[in-house]
Amino acid sequence: MATQIDAARLLTLRAGDMIDKGIRCDVECSMAKWYGTEIGVNTTRQAVQIHGGNGVTKEFVVERLAREAIIGPIPDGTTNSEADCTYADRGSSL
Repeated sequence: MATQIDAARLLTLRAGDMIDKGIRCDVECSMAKWYGTEIGVNTTRQAVQIHGGNGVTKEFVVERLAREAIIGPIPDGTTNSEADCTYADRGSSL
């Protein structure tokens, strides 16, 4: 889990650095959003499983984090559409 979280963080930092430098980074932003969202959902699901039955009770923070992570992909488009944009953009630049 730690490796995946760090990879998502580094993708986000790279996209942010490119934005700060004024470099166009549509693909990098899509990759960071897609991967970060996927890892957020997967990691919180694993955390719920680690906590067992307690992971779904409101007394534990894990339950709230899981609810928030699962909703994450919805507002800005599905992660599938982000992946499609990334692959389409990468394919045109190869």
